[in-house]
Amino acid sequence: MRHNFSAAAFVREFFVDTQTGNDGYGSVSTFLWEDDEKIFTELYRILREKFPAYAVRLCGEVASTQDVAREALRDLRRAIIVLAECQTAGRGRHGRSWISSNRENVYLSIGFPFLGRNGDWMHCSERIGGKISSVFAKEFSIPLVVKAPNDLLLNGSKICGILLEVVGDDLILGIGMNLVRDENLQAHCAQPVTAIDDLRPLSKLQAVPTLCQCAICCVEEHAKIAAKNFRNPASDAQTPSGV
Repeated sequence: MRHNFSAAAFVREFFVDTQTGNDGYGSVSTFLWEDDEKIFTELYRILREKFPAYAVRLCGEVASTQDVAREALRDLRRAIIVLAECQTAGRGRHGRSWISSNRENVYLSIGFPFLGRNGDWMHCSERIGGKISSVFAKEFSIPLVVKAPNDLLLNGSKICGILLEVVGDDLILGIGMNLVRDENLQAHCAQPVTAIDDLRPLSKLQAVPTLCQCAICCVEEHAKIAAKNFRNPASDAQTPSGV
């Protein structure tokens, strides 16, 4: 059963405009599942506090968080974190489908304005994967292995995919991670897939801020190196500082 998200709580704590659902910093869909309300409310608070330079947009069902981030970048011209409950047209590299119907998994995009023109991003997804692998091992005792160029494996099966898209001057990073096993998922995938809960439980409240921090750190570091290499200090100045 679906219901309207408690917008009043967001108005009290975050001053979100109830007419537009967006104060330029954060917004929330009105079509989240009822038992997700507490999780998404807490995630909103954590992400806004941890990454103050980033707008935060929480969604119910969307076609793709990458598309939501692209549109938000066009409208806001500021860095943004987009998290969805589920996707109907999630995608990976080369336009491959990313099955995204399980609302317990992570469907995340982070948009970076102006960074699309900052050097070569081809190998950055592998670097982000390495960072996620290192942090998840240290923080959660979860041994993820990077499969170049953009996958993470658990016990030899895919558990996470990373997508980098350059759209004009902007960079959009997508991360999909399976937290909870979905028996229907394997039927739609050519390669073996698994979920974090095959090893141990991990909540969105733990996974999402950690994934954001890993990704933002890597992108910001890459942008700074690219700016230095291309002798373009102005590009470095555009990098949002949220970590």
